Amino acid sequence: MALSTGIAGVREAAVCSVRRADGVTSLRAYVVAEPGVDRLATLATTIRSTTGAKLTSYKVPKDVEFIDALPRNSTGKILRRVLRGANRELPDGTA
Repeated sequence: MALSTGIAGVREAAVCSVRRADGVTSLRAYVVAEPGVDRLATLATTIRSTTGAKLTSYKVPKDVEFIDALPRNSTGKILRRVLRGANRELPDGTA
């Protein structure tokens, strides 16, 4: 799923599923912030609240991870398998 980049401070983003230690699957947003954005915790809250206002609750990312760049193939498509492979198992109930 692609996350709208219409949020101030977000250059680009992608969302992938994450399996938690308790077996529950949730969504994690991988976000590339605009240069100069230093309040990443505030931006993560803004991303969750903005998407929460537009999407049903199960489509809203529970976690937001900031990365330098989204992995892409030679044609420019996002390599979600690389993002999924970078997923660390999250403890029970972590949001």
